[in-house]
Amino acid sequence: MVKQLLPRARLTYNVQDIFPENAAYIGSVKGLAYRILSAEQRYAYRHADQIITISEDMKDLLIEKGADPHKTEVIYNWSYTDNLYRYEDVYSEKIAEFLSTDKFNIVYAGNIGTMQNVDVLVEAAKLMQDEEDIHFHIFGDGMYKERLQHEAEGLSNISFWPMQPSEFAPSIYAMADVNVIPLATNIYRTALPSKTATCIACQKPIIFAIGKDSKFGQRVAKEAGCVVVESDSAEELVRAINQCKNANKEALHTSFFVKHMEKTKNSHIYSDVILRGA
Repeated sequence: MVKQLLPRARLTYNVQDIFPENAAYIGSVKGLAYRILSAEQRYAYRHADQIITISEDMKDLLIEKGADPHKTEVIYNWSYTDNLYRYEDVYSEKIAEFLSTDKFNIVYAGNIGTMQNVDVLVEAAKLMQDEEDIHFHIFGDGMYKERLQHEAEGLSNISFWPMQPSEFAPSIYAMADVNVIPLATNIYRTALPSKTATCIACQKPIIFAIGKDSKFGQRVAKEAGCVVVESDSAEELVRAINQCKNANKEALHTSFFVKHMEKTKNSHIYSDVILRGA
């Protein structure tokens, strides 16, 4: 439609998640509806002058769906500022009420829906319920929260907390002992959680339960010291938690964040990419 109304204008398509593929992977769209929506997206990819997306995995899928690889760029989303977060600077008494210093705190914060697969944390908590010094915390709301709370009934090592205001996100991630970023199977190909840059900026260990085939996962494992496990393996998540706990040190994410996720730098890259095609 834009091309029809403004035929001389250049169209840059910013793809933050890939629909309807994400819905198809979790089984919520199929058949004729999927074919129609998918055809519309492929048309948009073919007719965009430039496509900017947020991970290598998403770029690969876009190319599979008809995007021109020479016109498709990856620029990671950024955090709130250019600065790394230090525990001392973002410490919050409010968040300290949730995260006891007497425990090794495993934290998930965000939406609780189909694509996030927070279920894997509940299953890991079941496997670790005899580990008295480890506690799981789920911050957030969503359509599956009530079901997960029911699944977790009887577990003393997991707590569910309301979604916190966004200004507390750095405090939650920096005050955790380990942050877990889970996704449902194959969703790494269609999305990258927006919390990723802020988590990395907080310099605490991160476990990505997204799938070991993820190119982004492989990159942050190699360059940022993160741990990557399969999406649906509670056993692998437990081993990763123990690995982080036994390491007894913070992960070093500093250089990866500075190189790839600074707000000012990446916004300038956006501008350069758009102007380059003008």
